[in-house]
Amino acid sequence: MKRIIVPTDFSECASNAIRYAIQVASLIDAQLEIICLHSPEQISNSTPIYDVHDGNVDIPDSLITMMNELKKELSNHALLKFEIHINNASALDTYITEFAKKNEVLLVIMGTEGAHDYINYFSNTSELMEKRKVAVLAIPAGYLEKLEPNSEFVFATDFKDINNWEIMNVFRLLAIKLEATINVFYVHDSDDNKDINENQNFLFHDLEGFFEGILVELHQSSKANVVHEVDKFAISKKASLIMMIAHDRSWLSELFHKSVNKEMALHTQVPFLSLPDKHLELNKSAEVGYW
Repeated sequence: MKRIIVPTDFSECASNAIRYAIQVASLIDAQLEIICLHSPEQISNSTPIYDVHDGNVDIPDSLITMMNELKKELSNHALLKFEIHINNASALDTYITEFAKKNEVLLVIMGTEGAHDYINYFSNTSELMEKRKVAVLAIPAGYLEKLEPNSEFVFATDFKDINNWEIMNVFRLLAIKLEATINVFYVHDSDDNKDINENQNFLFHDLEGFFEGILVELHQSSKANVVHEVDKFAISKKASLIMMIAHDRSWLSELFHKSVNKEMALHTQVPFLSLPDKHLELNKSAEVGYW
């Protein structure tokens, strides 16, 4: 079964991400795994919520009310499959990674509030992207567009990150279901008008083969400011999704360069999908940590 993780803190940003996730789950026939973490100091002697899946922990009354309201909202979608998990884990990224190791998680969908993410709960969105363990789809606060057929998708790449075709399966699935056009946006190394080389041309043709049945177009730009160029291009195409592959960086580049994927998550005006450069190895016997 395909699973989509959606963390929530019941903010409007999180609720907006849940609304978007409902559309995605319905489109690709996936089950939503709603995850709410609360800190140990919030625990009271309340009656545990009846649909807790991660252990019988006591939960504050206010949280029980919000969870039941969420369950009622989700139940309004007749064909939607979902489970609600609540736990007092201390680190969201660790909890999600452990959950993904035990289950076949296709995607994590999270809200993001842009630059404000440096100081609030949803800094977890960009931090989870940095871990490169699971595919993360960041939904900007206030993004209310619905998934529509004949969409424009942007795949921003330097062609150095394409070494594992299977990691793009979720992106291809969304493109197929929405009959989207995939705009491959090649960002090269200099300000010169540099055409793609022979190896990159082969990779592009391989991409066309991988996305067989989907219209794929090639565009290019300089690397002066990747985030700005990608964002500007996405706006010009009225794109409904931007995708990048997050790949490993050396310790030296960690010192001197910011993560492009993380910057995109903080500045994008449309949903941004960050794919890990390799699959997370499943371990179905692994225990999800309980506290």
